[in-house]
Amino acid sequence: CVVLNVSNPTPAIGEIIAWYADITNIGNAPGAPTVNFYRDGVLISSPTIPTLDPNEVWQTYASSFSLSTPGIYTLRVEVDAAYDELTIEVIEVVPELGNIYGVVTFRETGAPLEGVKASVDGITTYSNYNGAYRIENLTPRTYTMTLEKEGYETLWDTVKIVAGDNEINAEMTLVPAVIASLHGYITDSETGDAIVSAEVTIVEHIGVMEANVYRAFSVTDGFYSLENMAFENRPIIVDISVEAGGYGLIKETNVGLA
Repeated sequence: CVVLNVSNPTPAIGEIIAWYADITNIGNAPGAPTVNFYRDGVLISSPTIPTLDPNEVWQTYASSFSLSTPGIYTLRVEVDAAYDELTIEVIEVVPELGNIYGVVTFRETGAPLEGVKASVDGITTYSNYNGAYRIENLTPRTYTMTLEKEGYETLWDTVKIVAGDNEINAEMTLVPAVIASLHGYITDSETGDAIVSAEVTIVEHIGVMEANVYRAFSVTDGFYSLENMAFENRPIIVDISVEAGGYGLIKETNVGLA
C-alpha cells in the first residue's frame, strides 16, 4: 500500500516543493519494495527501501524541487504493482505594482518647476506646468531616482517603492554661478601700439530677452580687466566684442570660456 503526499500542492513559481510517500507492507511476509517517483511521466527518484515486515510502515522522501513554469503537474509513486498519484498546480503570483508621483518646486520661492526630467532606472517622464510628475507600474523594490533640469542642481537618491502610490516631492536649487575674470591688452594689430579706452563687452545669454552683460575699458597701456563675472550656464558660452574709436567693432560669438 502506498500513500503519496506533498508539502505544497499549489506552489508559486520558484517555491520549494517537498513530497514523500508512506509505504505499508500489507503482505504476510517480509519484503523490500521497489519505489519509483515520477514527475509528468519522467522518473526523478528511485530511493532504496529496506525490507519491511508485515504491516510495517516506511516513509521515504523524494528530492525537493521547484518549478519555473505555471501549469498543472502530475506526481506519481509506484511500489511494485501499487501506485498513487496527485497533481500540483503551479501558479504565477503577479505582485501589485507601485507608482511614484509628486511635485517639484523651486526651493527659494516654492514655485512649481515645469519640464523637470524625472527618471527611475531608465523610465523617464517630465513634470507639467504644475510641477507634477508620475511614473507608474513599478515592481516594488529599491530604485535609483534622479531629477534633472537645466540650470538647476541635479537631485538623486535611492527610493524604496511599495505597492500602490508612493509620494515623493522635491525642491530644486539653481546651480551656483561660476565667478570668473578676464583680462588682457588691446593693441593695434599693425603697429603694436596700445589702444586706450577700448570698450570690451562680455554677454552671456541666459534666456529669451535675458542676458548677463559685463563691460570694461582699456587703460593707458591697453590693459583691460573684467572681474567677478557670475556665469549661470554650463558650459560657459559668451559673446565678446571690442570697440574703439577709429577702429570699429570686433565681435566673436559663442566663445567658450574654461
